[in-house]
Amino acid sequence: MFDARPEAFGSYRVLDEMRAGRAGRVFRAQEPATGAFVVVKVVEEGVSPDRAPLVAAALARLCSAPLDHPSIVAPFAGGLQGGLGWVAERQVEG
Repeated sequence: MFDARPEAFGSYRVLDEMRAGRAGRVFRAQEPATGAFVVVKVVEEGVSPDRAPLVAAALARLCSAPLDHPSIVAPFAGGLQGGLGWVAERQVEG
């Protein structure tokens, strides 16, 4: 778990924290190469080094899954950083 706001997740530069809940924290971030705004959701449950490959594979499957429903904002990127899993989604109003 982290106390201070992280600077980035992958290539997504963190701008501010949107909210925090029991499962984790949600950040508004920006992709510097395109200027696109995204939402990064971080699961604050730490991942042990022996489970990291399994979690990374699960995140990759989630990000490549054909999720297509009006109520779902599908994640398109994810990873592990500092033992925490994260996923990025496009930012939508609502």
